[in-house]
Formats: sequence, structure tokens, C-alpha cells
Amino acid sequence: MTSVSTSTGIPAKIHTKLPHGFKCTGNVKESHGKQIYCVAWSRDLFEDEGMDKNLQIFATCGGNAVSIYEVHEKQRSSFILRQGYIDMDKSECFYCCAFGGRCLAEPIESRPSQYNPSHHEGAVDIGDDRDVVKSHRKRPRQENKEITIDLGKDEMCSNEVYQCLINTDRFNGPQLLCVAGTGTTIKVIDVCRRMLYSTLSSHGDDIYDLKFSPTDEWLLLSASKDESLRMWNVKASTCIAVFAGHEGHRDCILSVGWHSDGNQFVSGGMDTTVKVWDVGEPDVHNAILRSQAVKPQRWDMKVDPESKFKLIYEQMPIFSTNKVHTNYVDAVQFAGDLILSKDTHNTVVLWKPIISKASRDKMQQRLPSEMIALREFTVNKCDVWFIRFSTDQQCQMLAIGNTIGEIKVWEIGTRPTKKHFANLIHQYCTSAIRMVAFNHDANYMVAVGDDATVWLWEATCNR
Repeated sequence: MTSVSTSTGIPAKIHTKLPHGFKCTGNVKESHGKQIYCVAWSRDLFEDEGMDKNLQIFATCGGNAVSIYEVHEKQRSSFILRQGYIDMDKSECFYCCAFGGRCLAEPIESRPSQYNPSHHEGAVDIGDDRDVVKSHRKRPRQENKEITIDLGKDEMCSNEVYQCLINTDRFNGPQLLCVAGTGTTIKVIDVCRRMLYSTLSSHGDDIYDLKFSPTDEWLLLSASKDESLRMWNVKASTCIAVFAGHEGHRDCILSVGWHSDGNQFVSGGMDTTVKVWDVGEPDVHNAILRSQAVKPQRWDMKVDPESKFKLIYEQMPIFSTNKVHTNYVDAVQFAGDLILSKDTHNTVVLWKPIISKASRDKMQQRLPSEMIALREFTVNKCDVWFIRFSTDQQCQMLAIGNTIGEIKVWEIGTRPTKKHFANLIHQYCTSAIRMVAFNHDANYMVAVGDDATVWLWEATCNR
């Protein structure tokens, strides 16, 4: 289908139909018992040969645990736990996760593990078994072992793995999984070898959000409590640029989101401001190109200081405003050329930043800050920070949970409506929903919450 531009500035697909509603098809409570802050879908679609099924995977993170689940398209009654990861640091609390880049192997093994989400002792062991397993191959059942990741050093210390890393033709597997939180480093997990691929260290405090570029699967943005945003080349394990300083955020940065063209991104934080940054700036663009020639360094290598990648510092966004919100901005996202942002005053706002070509001139004395508010969505009982909304890929639907376990869904495409068209309630879902996420086709939505429970909702017949 061909993409068109709607009257709201949000891209839409011709003949796109919204679902009539959603029905709950399963839930599971993870044994760590901690708040689950984030859920992320992989863009990959896997085939299970012999069973005539397509399956998709998503990941959740909470406490020091990360879980990967599978959902079968033709078996919609439930979802299955595939892999479980536990950080050795029990004080770690993961706030965000994201799929991106590519593994060094063929697709994730097709057989589900014996990991029982209600009992962490059933997690798969990634410490010894590093065999690459094809997606259609049947593998034997594994012994019940707890998975642990030694964050003191990553697997680049292995000569065999290091040789794979510098051979870029080997990056043909499914997406890597990145997770981060209070540990100040980003952990990159190879879901095929079931091991730590690398760690990205540069931030000086908690990391609250991770987002991969929609146009370059190796470019990652991270938002941190240290008041900085950082851009990474995950393949090279290299920090490319730091976005902070004179005109940057003056408090914790809670959320970041890419524009669909990959040339801009938006950020929001505790300073109540929303800022737009330009990745197409010559300095940033050239740094991205330079990073592509960097080979990943093993932790035990002696590195010549002169050969170390010189990251750049960008202090000037192209837009900055505090006219949309008066409290913490804990979720931001581009919706076409418009911006969706949420604060802790029970509101999500759809608005348009006024950015002209002249306003991009960094020599001007004042940054552009004017905006046009288009629609405000009210979310009752959503007055705590770090509850994040989600849209489907085509920005036709907006969904968000609240502190009593309800999920509301609005239409935001061609005719944004003030009233939600779906209010999802389950008798056993009564704690705060921290995040919801649509899959690629928007026929599933996952919600995670404070009671360590994961909920899967399936879209019903289109309207």
C-alpha cells in the first residue's frame, strides 16, 4: 500500500482500518516480582517449519531480569517464554530495552526453552552452550539452569568471537537486544549465542530510554539521568556523539524518539522541555560515517590513543520549548512531522513544532520555541512519572495505561478523536501499567506493569 500525508501531518496507509477493539489472550507473572518498566517488539518475523506457523518475539525488562517471549500467529491463545536473562548484579534495575542491529548467526532457535516465568531456576544457561542453532532445527530439551551474565567483561575476549565481529558479512542473524538501567552501561545481548555481545559504557548515571534509528539498524540513541543523550554505533561498540551542554536539557532526560526519516530526534525530560535535534548536521553526519570504519576493540587489547575514535559534542538543538508541558515530560515520539508528548498531569498532547529553514541557523540568538497544539488526550489516574504511551507503526492508534490497570486506545490518524475508542480492563489487572507496545502489524499489543505481570492483547475485527 502507498503511504500518503494526512491533514494532521501523520503518515497513513490507504485503506488502513482500525480494529474494533482488543481482547486479552494471556498473561504471566514474572518471578522476580519487580516492576516491569519496558517492553519492545522485534521487527523480525520467524517461520517455524513443519508447524506452518509464523512467530514474533518481544522482550520485557524489570529488576535485574530480561525475558524474551514468542507469539504464534496461528496459535493465539497464549505466548511462550523463549529465553530468560538475569544480571549478576542484584541491585541492577533495567528501565529500557530495544531490538536492533544484527546477531552473528542465523535466526533464534525455534524450540522454546524450559524457562518457567513463575520460577527463575528454569532459565536457560548461556554460559556454556554457544552453539548456533538454525530456526528450523529441533533442539533437545535443556537442563534447568539459572542464566547469569558476567558484566565485568564481555565476550569479545574470545578470539573466535572477535574474528566474527570484524567480519561484517557474518551479521545476518536476527536483531540484537539492548538493555539498560541503573548500571550506567548498555548491555547488548546476542539472542542466538545467548551471551553478552558487548557493553557500551559512557554515561555517568541511570539510563532511562533506548531507541534504534528507523533507517540505520546499528544507530542507537540513549537518554540518561546525567542530562545527556548519546548516539552509538552498536556494531563498532562506539559512542559517536553526545548531545548535551549549553542549550541541552538541565535535568534527567526520560525519553527519546526518532523521526521516521532518521534525520531528527526528539527528547523530553524532568526540566519540562521538549527538544528536537538534527542528525543531518555536517559534524554529526561525518561522525556517523567515520564510525562505520571503526573495528570493535577487545577488552584486553592495547589501544593506541591516537587511533581512538573522537566523538563529537552537540550543544544546540534546532528546537526547544517548555510551552507544551509544565511538569516532567516522560514520553515523547514523532508522529509524522508532528510530536506526541506526555507529562505527569494526565495528558498526552499532539502538537506541531514551528521549525523553519531560517530557524536552523545556529548563529541566531534564540532557539525557536513556538508550537501549535492540535489535540489533547486526557488519561485519568496517570499522575505518576514513567508511564509511557505507544503508537502503531503507521501512527493510527495511540495507547497508554494508567495506575489502576486500565489501557485506553485513541485514533490519531486522519481524524484524531478526543474520546478513546477502546478501554481495556481485566479483573486481575489492577496495578499500574508502565508501558504498552504494538507489534509491527498492530494486531497485538503487550502491556507490562508494577506487579511484574505481562499482558497480551489481540486486536479484534477491523471496523
